[in-house]
Formats: sequence, structure tokens, C-alpha cells
Amino acid sequence: MKIANIKYADVSDAILNKVVVDLSQAFPVRYIICWGITTDHQERITCFDNGLKQIQKHFFLLVITDANTPLEQDIQDYIESKYENGEIVITAISCGFANVNEGIMEGNRFFITVCSKGYLMYSSDGLLIQLDYPVLDHDITLTKAEQHFHHRYHMAEGFLLAAEQSLDGGYYNHAVFLLHQTTEQACIAITKVFLGYRPDTHNIKQLIDLCCSNSKKLKTIFTYNQVTEQLFDLMRKSDVDARYQNAYVVQSTEAESLYQLVHEFVELTQVLCKEKIGDYQILGASGDHL
Repeated sequence: MKIANIKYADVSDAILNKVVVDLSQAFPVRYIICWGITTDHQERITCFDNGLKQIQKHFFLLVITDANTPLEQDIQDYIESKYENGEIVITAISCGFANVNEGIMEGNRFFITVCSKGYLMYSSDGLLIQLDYPVLDHDITLTKAEQHFHHRYHMAEGFLLAAEQSLDGGYYNHAVFLLHQTTEQACIAITKVFLGYRPDTHNIKQLIDLCCSNSKKLKTIFTYNQVTEQLFDLMRKSDVDARYQNAYVVQSTEAESLYQLVHEFVELTQVLCKEKIGDYQILGASGDHL
């Protein structure tokens, strides 16, 4: 299984370049690396209008900072507040340089792959990243992927069962809060299996956006139409509002519909993770390196 390198042609986008410049000025950034791009094409041709041709790119960044405190949520919020125009979508992971360096020395698959294969878009000193990258062991990759999948998927199943019981008991706020936890654990399963990365955020919108680097199918469950988008927004807010806001009220029909959507999300998570683990098993049998 050959891992693709990100090239200049892949990241040649005026808006993305402006984001990179703005981030470097707003935060103590040492490096910004683009490690993934997905492209959605939408085209319509009919005899009754001028048609439609739309392309939206989704860029995935690793922002390496000199900060000693986590900045991932601040950086993602900054991006979304300034560049939510629909032309491009940007999902940023952020980590301190010391942690990245330590992770690479310990064989962290995500940092090794991104720093060695991604496209360096910004360097505070104008120099390339000078680090030694160990060769990834496919047996370790497989073992860790299996362990993380079983742990996180089991957590998701447990929260889903608790949500079902709360739903049956008429505790609809509780049910939706537990569905939020279910979705979060399913997303972590995806990112750990596919990327070898554990996100810091609990924001399920950002977690699902991160999962889109591997599969757009997960996001479409909640963006199928306006109703599913509204239900997702209700669930997204439950992480805080269900516990602390008296005005947060979930109707039985909303909770039941959300349960069906999250159940579908968890089932798809299982399918995708098992397929990826199968890829790692084939890789191990072939003797190739990641």
C-alpha cells in the first residue's frame, strides 16, 4: 500500500494560502503542514436552467506551535469564524512542537506520516523540518488499530444502549446527551484506526469533519436534508446544554429520530473500521511498509 505525498499542485489555493498566512500571524506557529485534501464535485445540466457546476475542497492541516498549552480548539474556531464561505472547508489539528517531536521518536504513525509525506506550507524560520523518521511497523499498526477499534467501538455501543434505555424511559434529554457521547466515541474509533490520531476536541461537528479525510459517508448521515441537519445541531448542543441549560428540551420524536441516525452512524463506523483493519492485515501479509 503506497502512501501518497502531498504536492504543491494539490495545495495551490488562494484562500488556503491566506488562511495559512493569517494563522501564522495570529498564533505562535512553527510549522503548518497540509496532510490531506478531498474534493466534492456537484454538476447539474438540464434544459430548464443554466445548470450547476460546483467544486468544494476540504483541506486538512497540522498546525505545529511553540505553545505549551493546547490551541487546537482556538485555531479551528478562528478558521471557521473567518472563512465559513462554502468555497473551501479547512479542518486543523494543532499540537506543540515538543509533543510532535516526542511522538515521532515514540513511533506515532500520524506525526511520522504527516511530517514526512505532507506538504509544508509554512515554516517560521523558512527551513524544512529536520527530523529523523523511523520506519513504521505494519504489525504494530495492525495491533494498535484493532485495540483502538475494539475499545472505542465497545464504548460507542455502551453509550448507544444507555441512550436506548433512556429513550424507553422517557428521558429524552439524557438520551440525546448519550447519543452525543456515542457519536464522539465512534469518531475517535475512525481517527485512531485510519490516522493513528486521538483528537483533543469534544466537538462532534469537528470530529466528523476530521473523519471526512477518510470517508464522506459518515457526514452525509447528518447532512442528508434540513431536518437531519437540525437534529444534528440539537445533538451537538447537548454536550453542554442538556446538563446546564433549563431551556434545553428534546421532544420524543426528535430523540427517536436522532437515535436512528446515530445507530446508522455506528454501524457504518464498524464497517469502515473493519475494512481498514483488513487493509492492514493484507499489508502485513505482503511485507510492504506503510
